[in-house]
Amino acid sequence: MREIIVKTKEEIKTFKESFNFKCFSLDTETTSLNYSNQELEGISLCDGSTIVYIDFVSINDYSVIKDCFPSELISSKFRDCIVICHNCVFDFKVLKKYGLSFNSAEWFDTMVAHHLIDENSKHGLKELANKILGYDIVSYEVAKKSKELFYKYALNDALWTWELAILFSKELKEQSLEMLFRKIEMPFLRVIIEMETNGFLVDKEEIVITKHKLRDLVFELEKQMLDILGEKYVFQYTLTGEMSIKSNINFNSTEHLNNILFKKLGLQPIETTKTGKNKTNKKTLNILKGKHEFIEILEQYKTAQKLLNSFYETLENYIDPDTKIRTHFNDTGTRTGRLSSNSPNLQQLPKKNESLSIDVRKCFIASPGKKLIVADYSGQELRVLAQISNDTAMIEAFKSGKDFHQETANQFGVSRTIAKSINFGVAYGKSAKGFSNDWNCTEEEAQQFLDKYFNSFSGVKKSIDECAIFLRRNGYIKSLTGRRRRFSKNEKGYYPSSAYRQAFNFLIQGFSADMIRIAGIKLLNLKHRNPEWKMNIIACIHDEYVFEVTEKYINEAKTSIKETMESVVNFKVPIISEIGEGYNYGEAK
Repeated sequence: MREIIVKTKEEIKTFKESFNFKCFSLDTETTSLNYSNQELEGISLCDGSTIVYIDFVSINDYSVIKDCFPSELISSKFRDCIVICHNCVFDFKVLKKYGLSFNSAEWFDTMVAHHLIDENSKHGLKELANKILGYDIVSYEVAKKSKELFYKYALNDALWTWELAILFSKELKEQSLEMLFRKIEMPFLRVIIEMETNGFLVDKEEIVITKHKLRDLVFELEKQMLDILGEKYVFQYTLTGEMSIKSNINFNSTEHLNNILFKKLGLQPIETTKTGKNKTNKKTLNILKGKHEFIEILEQYKTAQKLLNSFYETLENYIDPDTKIRTHFNDTGTRTGRLSSNSPNLQQLPKKNESLSIDVRKCFIASPGKKLIVADYSGQELRVLAQISNDTAMIEAFKSGKDFHQETANQFGVSRTIAKSINFGVAYGKSAKGFSNDWNCTEEEAQQFLDKYFNSFSGVKKSIDECAIFLRRNGYIKSLTGRRRRFSKNEKGYYPSSAYRQAFNFLIQGFSADMIRIAGIKLLNLKHRNPEWKMNIIACIHDEYVFEVTEKYINEAKTSIKETMESVVNFKVPIISEIGEGYNYGEAK
C-alpha cells in the first residue's frame, strides 16, 4: 500500500491526480473530541491502493481544505461516490465546521455496520482492528510523542476503516442487513448530525433556578421521610451557605432502606438477592406503592436526587458559548437499536407522568422568533405489537379509536392501571411470576389472568410462541426491518428464560427504534422542502422529536410534521402522532 504525507499546498495537487475518489475511506484527527472547541489537525484517506495523510498543521491554511477533493464531490454532481468512515457523525461534523460536506455521496459507516452485525460487542475502531484484523494498536497518547509515529497512526485509521468496510459489506449481505443499513441507518446519520450541530438552546438562569428547586425538594422530602419515621435530625449549613439535614439515616443505603421498609414499617418483602437479603430496588418500590405514604415520598426523593446529581449539577458544564447544549446521540449504544445520548444524557429527563413536582424541562427553550414543536407516537409499542402479532381483536380495538387500556380494563373487569400494566408487561415479555410480584398475588392467580388475556388476544400468544421457536432454531431473532438480536445459551446449553422475554420485546423495541429513524429521515426531507420555516430538528428524547420553527409557520409545520410522522409505515392499525408547541420544552410537551 502506497503511503503519502501531504505537508504543503503544492503536494495537494500531486496526490489528487492519482487518488480514486469514487470510493475511499476518511478519518479526521482533531485537537479535541468536543465539538465547540475542536480544531482539525489532519485528514487521512485510503482508496485501497494509496493511503494519504493531509497535515493541516504543517500546511497552516484551512482555506485549501476544499482543494483536497474534486469539486464534483463537494457539489451535488458526484453521486456515485462512496465515503467510508468509522463514526461518520464525528468526522462529518468536524468537516462541516470548515465548510466541507459530502451530502451527495453515499455514506458507509463501519461502526454502525458492526453494530448491526454484532450488537453485543464493542465497536471502537482500534478494538476492531485488533480483534478482527489482527493489528497491534498504538494509543493516541503514544503516537503524539513523535511526528512519524503520529503519521503512521493517522494512516492506519484510514487503512483499517477501509479493510473493515470490505469485510462488513459482505457480512451485511450475508445476514440480509444491507437494506436496513443503506436505506435506514445511513440516511439517519444525517439526522443525528442535524441534531448535534443545531444544539438545544437553554436558559442559563432557569437552569440555576431548577437546580435550586431540586435541592430544596430533596431537602424537604428528606425531612418528610425522617418525620414519618420519627427519626431525629438537625439542620446544618454547607460551605456554600445552603441548609442540609444531618441524621443517622441514609436513604441511599440499601441496608438502611431494608431496615426501614421491612422492619420499621413492617412491609412485606418482595424478593431477595442471591445472598438472601431483601431487595429495595425500583421494582420492589413499585409493588409496595400504596402500602404506605413513605413509599411515594421515597420515590419522589430518588427521582429528584438522581436528576439533580447526575444531570442538573453538571448541566452548566455542557453549555457552549452560544448558550446551546449539544448532546451526543449514540446510534450504536443499545442492543435493541434504541437511540441513547450522553454529555449530557437527555434521556434522563423524566416524562411528565413521573413523580416529580418540578417541571425540569422549562430551561430548554426556543430561539428568539421561534417556537418549539414536540411530536411523539401515541401507544407506539402496542401498535407495533398489534402489527407483528396480527391479532384480530387487538387490531380492531385500535381501529375503533378508543382507549386501548380502558377497553382492556372493561373487558377483564380491572382498573385501567392494571390493564396498562398487563398490556405493556406482555409486550415486554413478562411472565406470570413477574405479574404476581406486580399485583401481590400468587403466581397461579397471575397465570389464570394471563390465560384469559391470551384467550382474548390469541394472536399475541401465537406470536410469542413463534418467537421462542425461531430463537431456539437460529440463536437470534429479527425485527420487521431485519434488525437482529443475538442470544447466547447458558452453561447447560439452553437459552435462559430472560432471553425469550428479551427476544419478544426486541421485536417491538427494535422495530420501534427503526420507525423513529424512518420518521427522522422523512422529517429532515420535510425541512429541506420548506426552507422558509427555518425548521431545525433539535433532539430525539425518548421516542419524541423536538423541533424549532419560525413562529409565523408554526401551524403549517405542526400539520406537516404530524402527517409525516403518521405516514412512516403502512400498518393494519392507525399510527397516531401527538403534537405540542411552546416557547420551552416543558410547555411544548
